[in-house]
Amino acid sequence: MIPSHNSLRKQLSLIIGLTLLVIAGIYSAVLFSLEHERNHGNLNQIEILLRVLVEQRIEELSNDLFANYNNAMALTLEHMRTVDNLLILTTYQPDGSLFVSTDASIQKDLAAEWVQQLTDKQSTLTQTMVWRGQEVLMYVQRLEMIGEHIGYIQIIYDLTDQKHQRELSWALFVSLFIATVLILALLLNYALAKLVLAPLNTLREAMQIVANEKFIEPVQLNVNNELKEMADSFNTMATAVIHSRYLIERQVSERTAQLAEANQEIRLLNDQLHSENRRLGSELSVSRRLQSMLLPSHEELLDIEPLEIAGMMMPSQEVGGDYYDVFSTENFLVCGIGDVTGHGLESGVLAMMVQTAIRALLTQPDLPLTDCLVAVNQTIFQNVQRLRTDRTLSLLLLTYEPDTYQLTMTGQHESVVLVRGGELTCLDTLDLGFPIGLEPNIRDFVHHYRCQLDIDDVVVLYTDGITEAENADGDYYGLPRLLELIKSVCHEPPLSMKQMILNDLWGFIGDHTLLDDITLVILKRSV
Repeated sequence: MIPSHNSLRKQLSLIIGLTLLVIAGIYSAVLFSLEHERNHGNLNQIEILLRVLVEQRIEELSNDLFANYNNAMALTLEHMRTVDNLLILTTYQPDGSLFVSTDASIQKDLAAEWVQQLTDKQSTLTQTMVWRGQEVLMYVQRLEMIGEHIGYIQIIYDLTDQKHQRELSWALFVSLFIATVLILALLLNYALAKLVLAPLNTLREAMQIVANEKFIEPVQLNVNNELKEMADSFNTMATAVIHSRYLIERQVSERTAQLAEANQEIRLLNDQLHSENRRLGSELSVSRRLQSMLLPSHEELLDIEPLEIAGMMMPSQEVGGDYYDVFSTENFLVCGIGDVTGHGLESGVLAMMVQTAIRALLTQPDLPLTDCLVAVNQTIFQNVQRLRTDRTLSLLLLTYEPDTYQLTMTGQHESVVLVRGGELTCLDTLDLGFPIGLEPNIRDFVHHYRCQLDIDDVVVLYTDGITEAENADGDYYGLPRLLELIKSVCHEPPLSMKQMILNDLWGFIGDHTLLDDITLVILKRSV
C-alpha cells in the first residue's frame, strides 16, 4: 500500500532534516577546527609581537650604559605601555621578587613555578585567562642584558578585539548556514512534491477507487522514470483485479447455491445422528442399569450369614468393565472378582457374560473350583472369538465353607490381602491362574490356595482401579498405602472399612478424573 501524501512528505522531510543536521555537524566541526587554528595563530602573532617589543626595548636600555637602571626600567615600561592593548607591564628581580609595575595594585612576586620554568632554553611563557572581567593573554619573558640575567617582565595583553572578531565570525557563519539550509530544504521539498509525491498521490487515489470496487480509467503520469513504470504495472494489475473480481463473484454465487444444498444434507444427517445418539444413549442407560441390577445389593450381602461382607463397583464410564459377585450355594459361599481390559459397553457385556457363566457353573454340586475356572475360560474364549474382539480379563474365584471355615481361591488377579490373627499378608495370585479369554484351554496353569479363617480374620479383594488411581500431580494411590490403611482399620466392620478406604481414595484423587473402574470387596469372619 502506498502511504498517504502527508505521511510520505513528513517522512521525506524528516530524512532531509536529518541529512542537513549531519552536514551542519560536519561543517561546524570543520569550521571550529579552522577557527581554533586561526585563533591559535593570532595568539602566536601576538606573542611574537610582544617578544619583539620587549627585545627592542631591552636593546635600547642596554645602549644607555650610564643611565640609572631603575629609572631607565621605569621609563621603558612607560614607553611600552603606549602600545595598543597592553594593559599592565610588570618587571621582577632575577629571584622573582617584584621590581616595578605600571599598576600599583600589583604587589605579588612572580610565581615560583614560573621562575623554575623560565630558563635559557625556555625564555617565555604564555597563558590566556580572564582578568578583571576581560579575556587577556598573560605573557612572561626572561630578561637578558649583555649575556647577564637581569630579571623577568610580565605583560597583560587585552584580547577583547580578538574576541569580538570571533563572535562576529560565528554570527556571520550561523546566519549564512541557516539561510543555506532553509533554501536547500525548500528546494528539495518542492522537488519531492513535484516529482515524487504528486505521482504517488495519483496512484494512491487510483488504488482507493479499485479498493471500493469501482471501475477505473488507466492512470496517466506526466513523468518518464520508475514511477511511470509503476503506473503501467498498476494499470495491468487493476485490469486483472477487476476481471478476477467478476470471476470470484460468479464462483461465490455458484458455491453459495452448492453450500445451501450441502447445508440441507448436513441438517438431515445431523437429525439422523441426533436420533442415533439418543438411541445409543438409551441403550447405554439400559446396559448400565442392567449391570447395576446384576451386582449384589446391600440387602443381599447382609443376608449372608457365614461372613460379614461389604462390596462396591463404580464404573469410570457409562458401563464398567469390572466384575464382582457374591452368592451362596447349597454347600458354600462364592465370591468372584475380575477386571476386563478396556472400558465401555464391550467390556461391560463381557463382565456380564462372566457373571452369568460363574453362577450357572457353581450352582452344580461337587464341581471343583478349578474346573469351574477352566470352563468359564472356555466359554468366554469362544464368545470373544465370535465378537471379534481382543478383550480379556483377570478373574479370581473364592469359596468359603461355613462348616470347616476353609477358604479356597483360584485364578489370576490382583493380590489378595489377608489379615489373620492381626498379621497382614499380601498373597500373590500370579501362579493361581491365567488371563481369561486369551487361550482356549488354561487347565495346566490353574491352581488353588486353601487356608482357614479364624474369628476376626479379614479378606480384601480389589481391582487395579484403586491402586492405580491418580491425583492431579500424576501420583498413584499405590498398594503400600492401601495395605497400611487396611492394617489400621481391620478391626472395624467390613462396611465401615469400605467407607474408610473409599474416603481416603477420594481424598487422594481430589478433583482429578477417575480413569478406571474401581471395585472393592471385604469379607470378615465374625462368628
